[in-house]
Amino acid sequence: MFQKMHASAKNTDTSTRRYGLSLTRFSLRTFLIAFTLLAIAFAVWADRARKQHTAVAALRELGVLVYYDFEVTLGSHGKYQLKPGPDGRFGTAVSDLPAWLVNTLGIDYFHTAAVVYLSNRRPMDALPFLKRLPRLKEVHVLLLNDTCDYDLDKLQNELPGVTVTVDLGIVCSPSITNTALPQRSP
Repeated sequence: MFQKMHASAKNTDTSTRRYGLSLTRFSLRTFLIAFTLLAIAFAVWADRARKQHTAVAALRELGVLVYYDFEVTLGSHGKYQLKPGPDGRFGTAVSDLPAWLVNTLGIDYFHTAAVVYLSNRRPMDALPFLKRLPRLKEVHVLLLNDTCDYDLDKLQNELPGVTVTVDLGIVCSPSITNTALPQRSP
């Protein structure tokens, strides 16, 4: 009788073990497929970060101010505004992510460029780089002279889903609104 109970206990253990292993056992093929999918996802993420980094660098060479998503917030009036940093000054906001991680990989891996301020001297020079910013929300054009550049309408048409605004009270087109330009602190 003891033998029968012991034998049935063995059968239960092997059946449980067999079912337990079948849930956790993966074939090499499954592992390689999962690894390949993860590698593709990382490659897409890295490519987007690299493209954004080069676009932001080119825009900054043109004298354009670029603000990332952690530096701006959607205001009550429906427009983005700068967040104050830890020191209380605008334009000095700090990412919530660990600094060592952002410094190691780069800010473009974790945040997207959201708001851009550029002058009207040559706004169309910035257009190819603005198109490379997929999550761009607003473009502010600072008018430096009294002449309106009708390329601003083209800028609005070329950037669907992006709000193009003209600053300093001169409105060139009914599709473009007027806002006040915040100053970036040094």
